[in-house]
Amino acid sequence: MMPRAHHAYETWGFADLSSEKMDVLNLWARFLYEPLTQGQGSPYQETDDPQFGRAVAEKVHAGLKRTGGVKPPRELS
Repeated sequence: MMPRAHHAYETWGFADLSSEKMDVLNLWARFLYEPLTQGQGSPYQETDDPQFGRAVAEKVHAGLKRTGGVKPPRELS
């Protein structure tokens, strides 16, 4: 388990985090925030495929369903 990521998710109010759940949450976080960390001029999507975001969302949904889901912290609801 990644200690810094685990600490961050706990700080944000997520509980009962397994390594597998964190992998799923990291997939979603990477999709949302990676363009911001790459500097100016980075494309938001890895490809020009308009279905890319949908595919990521479907993977995250399936992963959370498989791992028992998460209850978003009140601040994120």
